[in-house]
Amino acid sequence: MIEKGKVGAVQLCMIMYPTIIATAILSLPAMAAEKAGRDMWLTPVWAMLAGAAGLLIAIQLNKMYPKETIIEYCDRILGRVFGKLVGFLYLFFYIHISSIILKEYGNFIIGNFYFKTPMLVIVSSFALLCIFTARGGVEVVARTASLVTPIAFIVLVAVLVLIIPDLQPTNMLPIFEHGILPSMKGSFTVQAWYSEFFILSFLLPYMHKREEGMKAGAFTLVAVMLTLVFVNLVSLMLMGVDTKYYNYPLIGVARTISVAGFFQHLESLIMVLWVAGTFVKLSMFLYACTIGTSQWIGLSQYRIMALPVGFLVVLLSVWGQPRLQELDHLFETVIPYYLLMMQIAVPLLLLLIGLMRRPSK
Repeated sequence: MIEKGKVGAVQLCMIMYPTIIATAILSLPAMAAEKAGRDMWLTPVWAMLAGAAGLLIAIQLNKMYPKETIIEYCDRILGRVFGKLVGFLYLFFYIHISSIILKEYGNFIIGNFYFKTPMLVIVSSFALLCIFTARGGVEVVARTASLVTPIAFIVLVAVLVLIIPDLQPTNMLPIFEHGILPSMKGSFTVQAWYSEFFILSFLLPYMHKREEGMKAGAFTLVAVMLTLVFVNLVSLMLMGVDTKYYNYPLIGVARTISVAGFFQHLESLIMVLWVAGTFVKLSMFLYACTIGTSQWIGLSQYRIMALPVGFLVVLLSVWGQPRLQELDHLFETVIPYYLLMMQIAVPLLLLLIGLMRRPSK
């Protein structure tokens, strides 16, 4: 094993919670509202099935190959040639998704706060911090997440609590106006974010007690579901079905807050929340890309790959990703299939092949 660090169950929760939530809380309410209407609050509940599937598949594969990541056990399951090919596809996938995350960060920061700052400056400076975190290894990522995640959670709760006096629960009515089907259709996009639980395959081999991985993952899954339900409820009860017209509904929520006539316009809190969560998420994805690339090549240590991988991610984010409107369209059309295929369908196929190839006892 080229990674000597270890993480605990609580640290795993601290990593995975912002890894799923960070990019979801800003844009998913609008996407869910477009398909589900007033039943948008229910979409994270249905979508949780995808998260449970990704979690269970990662756990089962880890039980079969306890000291290996997906890049390593692809060779064991499919043979060297096909294993290397599938491993390369996963490296491309995680590098590509990392570039999308970085592009989302740049779009959000420039579109809401730093209007005249060049995109390259925004994404490269942020990526550099994440690269050094990923280069430090799994323990550095875990400790950073343990520091950042509680702060981001407190900020999120504070924003949602402050807006409670302005909420109108009648915006939820009528519930199931068009039956249960719209809420299930609206959950399809949300499932794509839940499928990212499969990135646990890069953490489970390095847990102090691997048997705690299932409990930690299940706890995080429920916490993510409750958070998304709460965010969707707040957006719905504040803005109603008009939520679908906002690129970032949570920004609209923060701008509505007014306490005692002077404590208002709290967009900066949302910026702190989102930047903190995205920092943990991108650090985790860059760590997966870095250690995965090193394992695929067969290096004896992985830190040397952090800067090259990070440079490639920055390059793709600036020149390889579409603009905001096009990116939103991709999230509603292509991206859900892309994420679900690589993080649910292909791992499930690997698990089935692995089970068939296991020698009978």
